[in-house]
Amino acid sequence: MKRIVSLIITAFILTACIFTFSACKEKCEHIAGNEQFYAESGGVVTISKKCKMCGEATDEVIDTFNADAVIKYTGNRTADGNEVTKAQQTANGDITICLKKGTYGQIYVGDFEKKVRLVAEEGTRVEVVQVNGGADGVTIENIDIYYNDPETDYSPCIKFETAGGFSYWSNITIKNCNFSGLGTINSAWKKGVVENLIVDGCTFKDVTNNVNYEDSNLSAIFIGETWGTTVIKNCHFEHIAYSAIRLGHYSVEGETIIENCYFKDIVRNRCIMFTAKNETLQDCQVSLVVRGCIFDDTGALRFTKSTTVTNSNLYVYANTWRQIPTSIDNATYYDAREQSEL
Repeated sequence: MKRIVSLIITAFILTACIFTFSACKEKCEHIAGNEQFYAESGGVVTISKKCKMCGEATDEVIDTFNADAVIKYTGNRTADGNEVTKAQQTANGDITICLKKGTYGQIYVGDFEKKVRLVAEEGTRVEVVQVNGGADGVTIENIDIYYNDPETDYSPCIKFETAGGFSYWSNITIKNCNFSGLGTINSAWKKGVVENLIVDGCTFKDVTNNVNYEDSNLSAIFIGETWGTTVIKNCHFEHIAYSAIRLGHYSVEGETIIENCYFKDIVRNRCIMFTAKNETLQDCQVSLVVRGCIFDDTGALRFTKSTTVTNSNLYVYANTWRQIPTSIDNATYYDAREQSEL
């Protein structure tokens, strides 16, 4: 009898808690934060500020735009991916594609002589977004890149890949995406050049297989060869197995700007790795700018030993350094103007 009474009381308490939670959620004042919430209705995509309390959309609208194609999630990964490809192939010109909320497999974008904007509703997950060789003008927005199967070597990512030979990708923007597990932005070394890349407002967290911390492919952003201007801004990097950002430079000209980013718990203390194909930055016009970033309990900049870095090419300023480890790889370099702040 006591047990029955106890169960009834427990059930009553749980019901009360659920009711209270629901009531609180309904009464949420929707305090707008900095994160954004994407939703589609009737072919119109609305971007609103996300509530800091409940995570839902607030009434504060940032932008609205029309989607030329809306991909309805069916659960058939092959069929859903084919719909994205078909929409690009049949479009008369530049196209905006919206993915309805769901979990997708591999999606291909670009290389149809059209600019493509791929956006997703809140909570949409994709295993791989492949930017096809030759793509020019691709925007990937508000997608969660995740790792699901610990037994496979499958590497979920936004990747730049070509069927064969050397290729180019131009004017690529990756915005408001979340990466976890083995989720990365990846371009094969010496397989092609990414020209004019922007990574804005993305989160990279727990990018690790928990086993091999020497695997350089576990860099959150690994672009083998870049060209033109590369901008990485407003991004959050935390608990990354190898390095947060690893970039190579293909030509003798170009600029890489890393600004307003947060770095914490980069396992190998390699927040930013930078190399130049012509062996020395001193002999080229490539420059690296790191500004307004927070390095929290982790190392900062690292260059390959074959690369000579001079102050004329490296601009590091207005950053915040917190609890930098005392043991740093001897190839790590801090700008002299900020050295005293460590």
